[in-house]
Amino acid sequence: MRTVGALKSRQVLTAKPPKGRRSVFLLDGSGLYLQASIGRKGTIRRSWSFRYQLAGKRHEMGLGSLPALPFERMPEFMAALRGVDSLTARALELLILTASRTRELRLATWSEIDWGEKKWNRPGSHMKGGEDHTAALCDRAIEALRVIGPGAPDALILPTGYHLINRLVKRLTPPGVEATTHGFRSSFKQWATTRTNYPDHISEMALAHKVSEGVVKAYKRKAEPYERRCRLMKQWAEFINVPPSVVVPLTRSDASA
Repeated sequence: MRTVGALKSRQVLTAKPPKGRRSVFLLDGSGLYLQASIGRKGTIRRSWSFRYQLAGKRHEMGLGSLPALPFERMPEFMAALRGVDSLTARALELLILTASRTRELRLATWSEIDWGEKKWNRPGSHMKGGEDHTAALCDRAIEALRVIGPGAPDALILPTGYHLINRLVKRLTPPGVEATTHGFRSSFKQWATTRTNYPDHISEMALAHKVSEGVVKAYKRKAEPYERRCRLMKQWAEFINVPPSVVVPLTRSDASA
């Protein structure tokens, strides 16, 4: 496998590896890599990964075949999303603001929402990892929920229309770029890793990924992980909701934990 070179977003759909080889392309210098390979029947297969450095070590997070919108394009996407007046749009906005899986919203009931504490308490039966998880709700996420409901405690937050979310993502995605609903979790991870100073496990916990107890206990001396997740999600909301024309790229030294 070899790294061929950098791609611009508009080139992603046409990237082709040399015959008989697998090639890796760096997408726009964001740490997002596209791997292209040729199958037995000549079909081109594409998969994605996100590569980053943490504490001097190189890490790679596989993203499978689900494309993720580069986080630099998120303000542009969110501006278009806020211009859509529908329950589907607000549901998608909630998923992006909380970096949640579609399944977690599909199974969610209104009893999971703690309005006073601004928390979304998801039971383990709704989570991929099988463990209870609390997502922090920023002010914009609360606004989205109020547009959707609220409903009876045992009622589903969004009982229908999940296929419409994927359609909306496809319609709003900028030309020449691929994106999926699940891929926004990867967009969040890219941003958290490259544009903030939060320890890796904070964003991992926000994504409801499993983190070792030893790591969590070590960092509790500085601040509770949930409190830090709240601040992280607030900064994520602020970043993606800035008008695209005034977005200023941050360096790691500009962001604080």
